[in-house]
Amino acid sequence: MKFAIKSDVGQRRKVNEDTAGYFESKNNIPLMMVCDGIGGHNAGEVASSMALMTIGQAWKKMELDDIEEIYQWLIHKIEEANNDILLRSTQYEDLYGMGTTLVAAIVIDNQLMIANVGDSRAYVLRNFQLKQLTEDQSLVNALLKSGEITPEEAENHPNKNIVTQSLGVTSVVEIDFVRMTVKEDDTLLLCSDGLSDMLSLEEIRNVMNHYSDIEKQVEKAVEAANEAGGRDNITVAIAKIQLQEEVA
Repeated sequence: MKFAIKSDVGQRRKVNEDTAGYFESKNNIPLMMVCDGIGGHNAGEVASSMALMTIGQAWKKMELDDIEEIYQWLIHKIEEANNDILLRSTQYEDLYGMGTTLVAAIVIDNQLMIANVGDSRAYVLRNFQLKQLTEDQSLVNALLKSGEITPEEAENHPNKNIVTQSLGVTSVVEIDFVRMTVKEDDTLLLCSDGLSDMLSLEEIRNVMNHYSDIEKQVEKAVEAANEAGGRDNITVAIAKIQLQEEVA
């Protein structure tokens, strides 16, 4: 699986509290993650880094090859990361209240599993069509689902940045999972809301379809979000699905 990651501070923030990474298990199963930190005094940067490292470094030591085992492992490690961040935030006054979103993707054979906490997102591009796979755990999305606001009102809602779930804020975390069968040449995109708040689904799709190289895709997606205002940190991680083993 080919992958590319780019993270940028954006136009208005002084510190980049996003983190992202790509890790492979002992049996070469890939894990890609994006985390978007929240909290004052740069504490969000600590929380997002802790989540990425807790889960990513542990994955490198694993050798799982069953999708159900991976599902259980993800639950356990995400809960562990949640507890670690919560504990750290109670130990240090300047880290109090810190937290982070998380979106993680694992591809094993032709199966994709995504774990999601917060409002970072996962999309898949197939046959030039882009589909959002995750559902935001956010106040605005809850209002939208209940019919209290319209999609148009959701676009510019003043509380758009409020998430209803994050790692490190409460002792119990609600993790959403998405599973799907992937095909050769599907393109997986993970991002922080610094991208999805700046660009519409169609605008992201247009960037991805305009460039075939994933390095260009991440570069141009970040560039487009900055040109649109860059109100937040912007992180984009893209993977090109390759199911067939390359022949040497």
